[in-house]
Amino acid sequence: MACLIAWNENGDIVATLDGLYEGPKAVDVEAREAAGVRLKTFWNVSGAVASGSWPEHLGVLAHDFRVEVGPDGRIAALVHRDTGVRRTRSAVTAALDDAQTRGVPVARLAGGPGLPGLLDLGAPEDV
Repeated sequence: MACLIAWNENGDIVATLDGLYEGPKAVDVEAREAAGVRLKTFWNVSGAVASGSWPEHLGVLAHDFRVEVGPDGRIAALVHRDTGVRRTRSAVTAALDDAQTRGVPVARLAGGPGLPGLLDLGAPEDV
């Protein structure tokens, strides 16, 4: 399950949301975004100009990054504001796919509500 990220006009992350539910069911925000649904319609974040999904949960370190938007309007990369290290969607997704293929629990890498991912635990940025 992807998390939601809201950012301001400078690309700075202003809020994250670890999960979105409709009744008892989790909403697949990544699938809805891929289908063209504007995710900002799900939540109203003061100061945000846009919102998108990201395949890993960022937790407390989210505000250390800024968003780079791709030509499709989706988040293409997160760039660490101090080091400039880029976490691209394609690299994160490939690492998660590889882990799943090897039988590693994806939640261990990507995190989720109440479960820190490797980013929160201080893992290298270059997934």
